[in-house]
Amino acid sequence: MDRAPWDVWDKAAHVAEFFPFGLLLALWLTERFTRLGQAAAVCTAAGISLAIGALDELHQSFVPGRFACVWDAVADAIGGAAGAGARTLAVVAKHRLEGRDP
Repeated sequence: MDRAPWDVWDKAAHVAEFFPFGLLLALWLTERFTRLGQAAAVCTAAGISLAIGALDELHQSFVPGRFACVWDAVADAIGGAAGAGARTLAVVAKHRLEGRDP
């Protein structure tokens, strides 16, 4: 293993990579499934991010010179949830500025 499992910069990169994915996924989920609430969109985006991150780590376990780390998949899920949460905060702020209930 050439890096520590808690390498801060590596985990920050995972979060940064999945942040826009979670944001766009939450946008798509709420537009496509109009009855889906904001909290459900955030949870779904986090779950899908975790699943994709876990599949990526599984794939890396078969690549020579790479290794799988469960914490990378967790960082991916955190990034996806943060992106979805940022999208939700933007919607709430927009509705408040317009004088509507979020």
